[in-house]
Amino acid sequence: MRRSGVEILKDILLVVLFLATILLLYLTWTQRDTARRLRVADLWPGSRQVQTAPDAGDALEPVLAAYGKGNGSFVRPEGEDELWHGVLQQLRDACDGRGVSVAEIPGEQYRDLLSSYESLRISFDYSIPFAEFCRYCGARRILGAEGVGRFTSVIFFTPVPDSFFVETDDGRAFRAVAALESSPVPAASRLASVDGATYYFLQDVIGSGSLALIPLDYKSDLQIQFLELESALRLREAPHRLVAESVFGETVDFVRRITDDFGNVTYLYGYGQKSLTCNAGGDFEYCATVGAGQEGGFFEDLQTALDFVSAAGGWDALNEQQIDFRLSYAEDVPRGHHYCFKQSQCAGPAIEVEVVAGQVAYYRRNVAVASGGVQITPREAVAAANVVASNCNHIYNVLHDLTLTVDSDESLSYVADNVSNMQADHYRSPLEKALLPAWVVTMKDGTQFYFDLYSGTPLGYVR
Repeated sequence: MRRSGVEILKDILLVVLFLATILLLYLTWTQRDTARRLRVADLWPGSRQVQTAPDAGDALEPVLAAYGKGNGSFVRPEGEDELWHGVLQQLRDACDGRGVSVAEIPGEQYRDLLSSYESLRISFDYSIPFAEFCRYCGARRILGAEGVGRFTSVIFFTPVPDSFFVETDDGRAFRAVAALESSPVPAASRLASVDGATYYFLQDVIGSGSLALIPLDYKSDLQIQFLELESALRLREAPHRLVAESVFGETVDFVRRITDDFGNVTYLYGYGQKSLTCNAGGDFEYCATVGAGQEGGFFEDLQTALDFVSAAGGWDALNEQQIDFRLSYAEDVPRGHHYCFKQSQCAGPAIEVEVVAGQVAYYRRNVAVASGGVQITPREAVAAANVVASNCNHIYNVLHDLTLTVDSDESLSYVADNVSNMQADHYRSPLEKALLPAWVVTMKDGTQFYFDLYSGTPLGYVR
């Protein structure tokens, strides 16, 4: 039975409609509005070379290096960073392919060594896993490392040139016997500043407390510096491009762009697995959902963080102005580590990276560059001990989330016991967009308090 012409025409129309549907679907997915499909390379032309990442060990920078005269007083050597890197190389040479034997020493014996013999004490604002540090230096065998845990200071004494000592964040001390060929103490003695401030133990100055070193008198020429966020500088040429392109790649297609009422812009990639938020305040935040992966150690995760930042924004300002960054904070998180990097002469984190299961799960960049300053004549800062004593209630209340007044003796004793470091630096004021000269008091839990360098009044804190 032959089909009619009408039926044949219907079949042809159905085929045409089917093909038209396929074509429309294709056009819908490949030629969407640019508000829903954004290529970074199309948004922000130009490119920036990826920087070579520093080595994880070289990223360790001390907050304080102090040469002990053997009489209870200490001075800071010139060129502390260079001195530390020389010491690190000595430790690598001593540990490479060899064994390290560790044993705890009594607290009184350690205190007597610090007060009675020439020494070099190098302290950090964060704790470092001792066993991982020895393995990083090349040690094959580490005997007794399980009792050490993490350390915050490395110390050398003239009477024991074959050993180095470490101090943990809870005040315990350990001697590590290694194959050191010579002590770095003489080099620190030669570099000791003649005109610099003299430091003493906090417990010696106020009668109780930790072995944190503070100066009795301190003359400072730190000046107020005005700031401009690197994103604001770069907006004049190509807004947010460098971070966005380096995080996602030049040819990645964003699924969606969201702009909120406050001017924050968020780019989503995939099904929300990755996002980059360019906040109206000028900082960048990258978040990613990490999958299964092997958990790295302290140095392995630190190297992952360094590599990521080198590719995503780099270690200079986005306008290529050179900035000295240093690791200022490190803590364990589930399946990984969280690292913070500060700008030189600027307290507080400028770059944060969280590595989970060997992958970067969070990256925040809030870098600023100096745009001028106020010249001042060097003058005496308020005494460091007075800053601790007069603000002990404030520090105690913040650490314990209290608002009520507590007993001054109780708060002073607690605060003094928990100070890990105190130094003159700058406080980055979020309201004034300026760097203000400040005393920075770092507690053993990592909390940092900032006080005006010349009046001692509280400026802020970071937990």
